[in-house]
Amino acid sequence: MDKLDKRFKELLQFSNNSLLMAIYLREILDKSGKESNFYTKEELDDILLFRYLDKDTKLLNYDELCTYYKDTYRFSLLKDLLTREKLTLLDDAFLKNNYLKILEMLTFEIKASASFAKNTSDVSRRITDSEFTSLVEEYLKEIDPTLEWLNIYKEALANKKIIYLFSADKVEESDNKTFYLDGDVYSIILRDNTLKDFYYFAHEFTHFIQFKKNNTYSLSKSIDEFMAIFYEKYALDFLARKNYSEEYINTLKAKRGKNIFSLGMDIIQILIYLETLEINKDISFAEEQEKAKAMINYQLKNLDEKTLTNIKEKYPWQLEATSYVKKTCDDTLITLISNYDVPLLNEYYPYIMGSFLANITLEEVRNKHLTLEELKSLAENSLDIDLEKLFHLLNISLTDGKKTYQYH
Repeated sequence: MDKLDKRFKELLQFSNNSLLMAIYLREILDKSGKESNFYTKEELDDILLFRYLDKDTKLLNYDELCTYYKDTYRFSLLKDLLTREKLTLLDDAFLKNNYLKILEMLTFEIKASASFAKNTSDVSRRITDSEFTSLVEEYLKEIDPTLEWLNIYKEALANKKIIYLFSADKVEESDNKTFYLDGDVYSIILRDNTLKDFYYFAHEFTHFIQFKKNNTYSLSKSIDEFMAIFYEKYALDFLARKNYSEEYINTLKAKRGKNIFSLGMDIIQILIYLETLEINKDISFAEEQEKAKAMINYQLKNLDEKTLTNIKEKYPWQLEATSYVKKTCDDTLITLISNYDVPLLNEYYPYIMGSFLANITLEEVRNKHLTLEELKSLAENSLDIDLEKLFHLLNISLTDGKKTYQYH
């Protein structure tokens, strides 16, 4: 009884937003089937009823009480969680002062990557060890004619600071790691003897250089992945100049595009809500409902009958404004709460912004507005680079309103 009383007193101290967050967390746990020491439905029910009866209303069951608390507090909780998400991202004054523009760029990059989602090709070209070695050495000579990076690579390989592990299973980028150990830098790169090995090498070796030259792996979130993504994209241009098949190159190019699109689908609604919150200083059910009505009316007028029938049968909530607004908000809340320990925007931002900057940088290099020597200096002096300096270097304007960025 004392334990139950203690837990009940803990729940009593919850704000309405915190109590609603507990309801969503209970739903997440129930759906996952995981056992937890979290509050039971019965304990939550007691507090919900206790709070609700203060309003001198009729007694309700747990599901009805949950519905009431969602309808009353879901947008208040959303605002709290979005504010927290925003604060984890803004690590410098430049980001704070150009926040809306940054949100626009992230949204643009996600939408631009959508075309890659349709690329289902997984063709691969087998390569021998000697072909891989030749590609790596020729590539390093091209991006650094001083041969410094090539010598660093050879020394690291000889001293087992760069380690290749061969895998019979399908290899993905997330399998590769660059890290500090006992004051030195190591890279572990999985290989499966396909052209993909070279593509992943270009990415991971950039991190190796950054860590080694800057004596740290703690870089600004805004540029954490930028250089590595740039060099992986440049590596594909290198392969094209060596007359490798366009089909193989496009398959590799699609890997980053699909990665960004996948990350983007997790956070695109968060970005939309953040923009609304930044502009209006609030997010209200009434305003979201008006947006939903306009979107639904557009769909009803412009979608073909077959598509509309499919939506009505499988996703009827998408054609009813109130249901759409509630479900969209609830889905976003569940995403934010499920990733509460490691906020999604904070985790995904380096890759999406990195891809955005890398694409623009690649165009600058192709058009000879930037040199490989300048890019080498950026990689080697990453601690001295921030987003403001990069925008200046790449001629990215922050004052021209909605801008169409030309690349992809």
